[in-house]
Order: sequence, then structure tokens, then C-alpha cells
Amino acid sequence: MISGGSDTRICIWDLYSREGGRHRYEMVGGIPARKGHQYGLTGTSWWPFDDGLFITSSFDETVKIWDTQTLEEVYKFGLGARVNSHDISKIAEHCLVACAADMTPIRLLDLRSSSSAQMLHSHQGTTVNAVRWSPTNPYMLASGGSDGTVRLWDIRRSNACLTVLNMENVNSSRIGRSSRGLPQDSGISNAFSSPASLVLNDVKSHRGVVNGLLWFEDGRKLISTGTDETIRVWDLTVPFHSDTNTLVNFGPFARNRYQQFVNMVLSPVRDCAPQLLFYPSDDGSIRVFQVNNGRLIRNLETSITTRQKRACGLVCRGSEFVEIFSGISDGEIVLIKKYNTIF
Repeated sequence: MISGGSDTRICIWDLYSREGGRHRYEMVGGIPARKGHQYGLTGTSWWPFDDGLFITSSFDETVKIWDTQTLEEVYKFGLGARVNSHDISKIAEHCLVACAADMTPIRLLDLRSSSSAQMLHSHQGTTVNAVRWSPTNPYMLASGGSDGTVRLWDIRRSNACLTVLNMENVNSSRIGRSSRGLPQDSGISNAFSSPASLVLNDVKSHRGVVNGLLWFEDGRKLISTGTDETIRVWDLTVPFHSDTNTLVNFGPFARNRYQQFVNMVLSPVRDCAPQLLFYPSDDGSIRVFQVNNGRLIRNLETSITTRQKRACGLVCRGSEFVEIFSGISDGEIVLIKKYNTIF
């Protein structure tokens, strides 16, 4: 597991090195503070096809590629703006890293050519805060920004923005011309088509900054969250209808006041039914919801010392016996017990 924090250190942990019943893991490598990035890290991710490379992004306006064996920098992308989050597709062959930064265009970085391959323009605010590739369609990207919108993109199209998801549960505004002529494998992108003259500025997905996105494993639904402290589930099943907002009510339990990216986690679909949503909270706890009805199942206190400290992110490990690792704003990484034993 890779971790990075506001102290700019990057650590690699051996999750098989746990000492007996004690949840203490060995750090097998790392990059000291200020040697990799100059400001706090905003994301870490493995190269999806092997563990020989990993990717980091930072408030120092860079995205860097690292060699896992030597811990040497392989390449650095300078974006010219603070990077809020990044994501790389687990299934695509295009090797594009999508970057959300303190600018409205979304940058797609090509790891093969070491260049910026594409810029996606449509967000109207000042920042893009979250990006996530579809788990089933290698060309489908979701983004959220300070303009309060969640946008879906097909990166193959010249007019790449397909739609803005509408929280009012009326006809979702869609842009671009007719999708006739698109390849048959374009997935849900074929479902979006309407006149380009539709006005999008009044369409909102949240009443605050959208700073968290999470796809369901089958790519048919998308979860979003924002600084309005709401969680929404969007139904993107083909054919695309007007009722994309499923109106699942998660109640007044989300605590999300900051604009930093919120890294939510879904339990694997094969592991429990209904699926559980693990939501990192500003008060240091983790809210656990049933994702189908929004019911709050459990409020997990990560530590008795983390009260009033922010839970910064979550990572899910395993399949049959899943463990959740949570990063806390005081620099701790906390292991949450296998969740099939705590409910």
C-alpha cells in the first residue's frame, strides 16, 4: 500500500507483514519529506497493470511517476495549478491519467508519450475537485467541480462532455450532437444526445462543491458527494431516462465541509448485500451506510484520539475478508476490523 500526506513523505507498506494479532505493518520503502514533492500529496495510485510504477499528485502543481524498485522519479508533469486528485483507468489501454486541479479544464496525461494528451473543457467554476474513470467503459470519465456539477465525458468525442447530472430529478441536460455513428462499444455514451443549444449553467448536481465520486462495480450507477453535505446516487442505466437521481436519502449524517477530495469506498458486490458505503467524515469517524436505502448502519470511531480530526481517505483491501484502511489528518493510518464481523 502507498500512502502520502501533508508532510510530503511517501511510504510503501507491506500489508503481509502484520505481527501476530497486532496491527503493525512494516514500511518497506519511502521517499523522505521534500525529496519528492514540495507540498502535501493529494493522491497516490499504482500503475494498474503491475506494481513496478506508481503515481502521485500534489498541491505543488505536479503529477509524478515513480519506479517502485529504485524509488526514483521517472517523469514529472507540471500542470501549473494545484492538483486536487487524479485517477488512472484499471481497464483501459490508453494509459491516460485524469487530473482535477485548480483550473476548470481537466487534463489527461499520456504516460506513453509523457505529454498532455487532451484537455476537457466544460466546468464553469474555478476548480475541478474530483475525477473518476468508469470501471467498465475505458473512455467514460466522471468529474465534479466547484460549479456544483457532476459531468460525464466520452474522451473520444470532439464535444466530449455528454451530460450534467441534475439533482432536481427532471430531464438531465445533455449536450453535443446526435450519437449516431458512435461505435457500438461506446456503452452508456450512446444514450446521451440532444441539441447543443441547451443552457447548462443553471443545472446543478449539488448545492456546493462536488469533491467526491465513486462508481459502482458494474458502471451503471455513480455516487457523488459535496460540501452541501449530501450524498447522491445516480442511475446511469441504458437507456438513459430523466430519473437519474435516485433520491436515496442518506439523512443529515455526512460531514464534509472542506473542498479536498473525499475518497469513499463501496463494499465488494460479492461480499455482502445490500452493499455498504464507507464515508470518511470531517469529525474523524467513518459513516457506514446501506447504499440502496441510505440507512446509517454504523458510525465507526477510528480512534479515541481522533475526535475533531478529519478522516482523509479510505482504501479497501481483500475480497472474502475485507479490511478498510483509513488515513487521519493527524498522520495516523488506522485499520478498521473486517467489516463482516462488526455489524
